[in-house]
Amino acid sequence: MNNEIPNLVDQNLLMQEEAWLWDVASERGVLACIIQKPDLLWEADRLLRPEWFFNPLHRYIYQVMLFVARQSLTNNWQVRFDEFTVMAVAKQCGPQFVEAFLKKTEGMAKWKEIAEAARFTTIESFGRYMTTVRDRAARVHMYRDARRLQRSVMDLSANPVASNIAGKYESRLGQIAFGSSEEDESRLVKLGNYSEQFHVKARLNHAYPDKHLFHLRFPHFPYWMSLMGGGFRRNSLSIIAARPKVGKTTMLLFMAIEFASLGIPVCFLDTEMSADEMISRELSNIADLDEHLLIAGKFLNDDATTQQVAEAITRIQNSPFYYASIAGKPIESRVSLMRQCRNHGEGRERLRDPGHGKAIEITKPCVVFYDWLKLPVGSASESIKEYQLLGDLCTQIKDTARLLNLPVIAGAQQNRGGVGKDEQDHAENAEAYISGSDRLAMFCNTLCILRNPSMKLAEEIEANWPNARGNVPEDAPESQKWPFNQILQVILQRQGRDCRFGIPFFIDRGRARYEEVIGEDREGYLQWLKADRRGDHRPEWFKFSNFLRDFSKAKKVARKDRLPVPGSGAPPAQPVLHPAMANAGVASAG
Repeated sequence: MNNEIPNLVDQNLLMQEEAWLWDVASERGVLACIIQKPDLLWEADRLLRPEWFFNPLHRYIYQVMLFVARQSLTNNWQVRFDEFTVMAVAKQCGPQFVEAFLKKTEGMAKWKEIAEAARFTTIESFGRYMTTVRDRAARVHMYRDARRLQRSVMDLSANPVASNIAGKYESRLGQIAFGSSEEDESRLVKLGNYSEQFHVKARLNHAYPDKHLFHLRFPHFPYWMSLMGGGFRRNSLSIIAARPKVGKTTMLLFMAIEFASLGIPVCFLDTEMSADEMISRELSNIADLDEHLLIAGKFLNDDATTQQVAEAITRIQNSPFYYASIAGKPIESRVSLMRQCRNHGEGRERLRDPGHGKAIEITKPCVVFYDWLKLPVGSASESIKEYQLLGDLCTQIKDTARLLNLPVIAGAQQNRGGVGKDEQDHAENAEAYISGSDRLAMFCNTLCILRNPSMKLAEEIEANWPNARGNVPEDAPESQKWPFNQILQVILQRQGRDCRFGIPFFIDRGRARYEEVIGEDREGYLQWLKADRRGDHRPEWFKFSNFLRDFSKAKKVARKDRLPVPGSGAPPAQPVLHPAMANAGVASAG
């Protein structure tokens, strides 16, 4: 039997037929729209691969646009595609790049043709152009697969079983049908295929903890990070909910500037505040000055504080901290800005694998702060409810975080249902006090609540530690003198442990900074966190954390036993030490 594959089809004819599927006009339309409105490039980058532009010149111009945009962001230039900006970027890359660029674009004549076409192209057609390019690319790939299928069918030696051929090409057609590819995780493979890749990554993470291969660990909140399994995991969405004016923006900003100071690119997307408000908070934090004195310009009265502010300004200017106001912007625009942030931080480096000594290429970290999960005005309607749109927003943010392999830390609003509730109510019913909690809980990896202490807990703190921070001015609010004045509850976690009674935190409002206040011996509990822990043993280093836990438990026991609870009712003649609070060593104060 002859198993040779007959040469049945003229290859030139096949190429001519394939070229008939291309839509050069739509490719040109995409490029013309991007020249008109450069921000559209990030949307194109999300949906269109360079190889889907079948005209070689269009493919080359699209790749140059991506390169020019990223170089412009690196140099803090406005992203534009006029002749001056493109040539400025080309010259930065050296004469060889300039020569190749001018040769391929015929002295920029082809580039100018696209720019001229932009005058007659409407931005409203951009989506249609992209859809057409994607569709034609899928058709070309199916056409090529059909040619390969024909040859596979004819090759009786290599493919003796017809059903195997059908299964292989059914999988490839399925990838086209559902928008997946050989490179992503939406294709069906054995889970074990990912094990070696994970093993290498784990070895590298152990050898190079500062590279943040799995988590971005915030250094000032060690206990919270340990509860999360190491930090904010890449491709995750973490949500911090709070009542208005409690301090969620301050916390997000505090973490953002600290990450940026470590050299990790940060993108802060803001729905409410102005750049002036943001920068004044950051400067007061870094310069260690009260924000009101900074705004009033009183730092100029002293040479030392003047120098502090100058150094703080230099630090912010040199840090990879990027800011954008997204108030009123559509959801698609917000997701596009996240992609731009990733391009700011895009970079790869090679690390030596300690297991095999090979050089492994890894992606550098990047983080997005989203303040807060607020819908554009007028986006809800009778047919589409606000909670549905909130779920859609969370879904898009979470999908983008996964696609870009970066963590997103977002703020959310806590409703007034928790106002006036005691500590046990907050521990048991925390989700009920978050606006849109069902949708947020469904799509986030971590859900937290930042809040002030209840009135009864505040009385207890005041009674036991009335002036724990001795260096506070006399006219400062009483809460600024306490050891802790806020509570962070970790309500839900996909990876890690929850902490419903809360972690004690201190907010210094004047300097816009936060402190995690577990106990008095900070070094002791830092060493304990590094140890291999088992069970719920909590050493004496956790003085304030233990107090918070036991106070919450005492409320629960008091409900059952009707025992006196600290801060409730008339004070007894002698301080009452509740059994549930014995571990904290705290007596009830009137």
